Amino acid sequence: MKIDFNLELLPLIKYYEALIKGQDKIGVDMEEMTKDIIKKKESENSFDIEDFINLEINSFNVNLYTQEMVKVASSIKTLYRICVNSKFVIDIPDKYKNILDSVIKDNGFDFSMYVDHDVIKFKNDDFPDRIRQMCERMVDPSSLEDRCSMLKSQYEYFLKIKDRDGSKKTD
Repeated sequence: MKIDFNLELLPLIKYYEALIKGQDKIGVDMEEMTKDIIKKKESENSFDIEDFINLEINSFNVNLYTQEMVKVASSIKTLYRICVNSKFVIDIPDKYKNILDSVIKDNGFDFSMYVDHDVIKFKNDDFPDRIRQMCERMVDPSSLEDRCSMLKSQYEYFLKIKDRDGSKKTD
């Protein structure tokens, strides 16, 4: 059985390209939404919950696109390694060769952790510090009261679901 890896690679590369373009568009949309929310708050001293819901939907979608990109990049890299190791000649249009090269050379999609004696560790020693710094920027001390209320509400909702699902299992 002969496999044409070009037929396998090309749709993945096109999907990867579409995800990048889609994520870029969502980013632009989020920036516009953010500007509109701020402008509305400053001019009318009000805001609409629907604006925040739409912003959260877009934020969720950015994360979803990123997850898809990681999966697609992993598939592309795997197929690429198979092609290289089997000496298969990759023959795809130049436009897609550039995308393939960028995926292959991008270490951002490689594993960031490894196992050492049953302990998961980061490959980059300063990564935990960078995570902490990012999280510190995300937590605004002036909103801790609201965050705590939201956390409590979400936890209570979680408990209701957990109790409901637990009661279904015992039925």
